Amino acid sequence: MKTFGRKGILRLTFVVSFALTLVVTLLCGQTTSQSQDPLQRKLDFLKTKLESYFTYSEREGEGPVLGNVRFEATSFESCRITWRSSIKFGPNSSLPASLNNVRVTNQVSLDLASIDPARTRIYVMESMARRKLPRSLAMELWIRAGSPGFKHRMETTSGGRVTRSAFEAKSYTFFFDRNDQAVAEEVSKAFADATNICRLRVRRRQ
Repeated sequence: MKTFGRKGILRLTFVVSFALTLVVTLLCGQTTSQSQDPLQRKLDFLKTKLESYFTYSEREGEGPVLGNVRFEATSFESCRITWRSSIKFGPNSSLPASLNNVRVTNQVSLDLASIDPARTRIYVMESMARRKLPRSLAMELWIRAGSPGFKHRMETTSGGRVTRSAFEAKSYTFFFDRNDQAVAEEVSKAFADATNICRLRVRRRQ
């Protein structure tokens, strides 16, 4: 077995320390680079906020749960984003018979550069407020004229029967609690900031 003198041990310790420092520096550099990407910061915020806020149980006033809603940000890594929202209704006499034991899933894809932030609206939907539905504050995103819209892929499951449809829309509405105006404005701003970054990147490529 080879043995090391004091100088050899010191040299070996230096080499190991240098290698560890290099690895840590490279990892930190990657993390810093990722965290400094302004678009990714906005997308990370939207992913966290939307998934936590739009996963909830829907009620009408103080009545029983009408359905369970879930939001999944399935792809929030670039200017092209995709999310999946779903609602599952149980047996409930408060619902129309056609909605009992029904599950609706909707996958939406969007090019952020297509959004027109100037047309974003935040308003109370009075028809929902009159029914005492807490999430009656609408945040409506609109597409720029001539740009690709929100691409929907919807699937409805009822009594073991599955119905699928696909369509494109020029607007999309998120529903917030009526008392969460500040949250809606925060999300609206994040979408606007991400859109502006994406549009700048498109212009740079032209």
